[in-house]
Amino acid sequence: MPPKHNGPNRTLDILSSIGDQAFLGAEVMQNLRDHGLRVDRIAIALIRPDAAQPRRVLPESIHRAFHGEEITPVQALKQYIEKVRIIARQKGRPFENLLDLLITGEENDEVIELTPPERDLRDLTNLAVTLRDDGQVNPLTIVDRTSGAVPIYVIETGERRYWANYLDMEFIPGYQGDGMIPCIILRPGEASVFRQAKENTSRSGLNAIAMARQVALLILWVHDIEPPKSMISNDFYRQALAYDLRDKREYAPDVVSALGGIHKSQLRRYKALLNLSDEAMELADQHSVDEFKLRFVVQLPPEQHYEIVRQIVDFNLTSKEVRALCMETPPLDDEDIPVKIPSHARRFARSVLSGNAQEVEHFVGALIEVESNPEVVRIRLESFMQSLDNYLRNL
Repeated sequence: MPPKHNGPNRTLDILSSIGDQAFLGAEVMQNLRDHGLRVDRIAIALIRPDAAQPRRVLPESIHRAFHGEEITPVQALKQYIEKVRIIARQKGRPFENLLDLLITGEENDEVIELTPPERDLRDLTNLAVTLRDDGQVNPLTIVDRTSGAVPIYVIETGERRYWANYLDMEFIPGYQGDGMIPCIILRPGEASVFRQAKENTSRSGLNAIAMARQVALLILWVHDIEPPKSMISNDFYRQALAYDLRDKREYAPDVVSALGGIHKSQLRRYKALLNLSDEAMELADQHSVDEFKLRFVVQLPPEQHYEIVRQIVDFNLTSKEVRALCMETPPLDDEDIPVKIPSHARRFARSVLSGNAQEVEHFVGALIEVESNPEVVRIRLESFMQSLDNYLRNL
């Protein structure tokens, strides 16, 4: 079953295909117009990135400040560049301007392993230089959100090209543009969270935290929960922890396809990362920590998440080392922190509380089958009842 509000539509099929192409020729642009799509050059000042976009081009703290309208796009990029500059300086490879990032290590023919923040800014700079030299032929896809006299457009796909254009305008020499960028303009009803997800996963891919946000957006959308138009906190994405696709099976193939065809078990692992604390999530996102390392962290109390992720980043721990570290991490002293109850324990509790004699008979029969000695089973049940009695007395 196709996603709601996204039935068969030749126009939208063409839209979905453009994300797979690096550049579009004039004939393709004309083809888009021939199918009723509005393709115009829009002033970049009228365009805003989507606050719910799972992929963070800017670090989380700057992302929040920008979407909270505390800083301008140029100020956001200045803070971003300075943040990466500090990281690069600490690693012994300072840079004065962005173009220095493109030649790091080339003088000595050495291969330098950049940190993820350095690599992300270098890749964005490389895209900016390409757009400056070759022009932007691949348009952004934007949604018309105008509600007053001044036009307002929100990016559906192409946020990296948006920020690369600002880099060209403000930080890279040789810009000769006019502040206008080509855009495919959609009406609000033509927007698609599935198309956005497909572009995110089909290009350079999403890191683990961005993938968790993407999973959350899709799950929430099929349950009719759409993101607010203003700044979005991690708590919005965490709502997805209360939902799954069991009662929305008709959308499951579309969700899995939009996520790049991942297995449903991996989808659940990504969704589980939403349990991370805000601080741990931000650090893991900034340094692109892998999911198979973070899956052990989420099993710990939230108060311990940031410290474990910091050690993963600082010491480049392997997944085996992370697992060992998480298993050795002592529990917190605070007795008020609730213990996470396993699902099998909840099923057992429901079975006991049902008072069904047949259920009890099945339970005891299973114990005897596993233990093979009824007398041992009787002794263990008596010990269990004693422990239960002691626990209830202390409540």
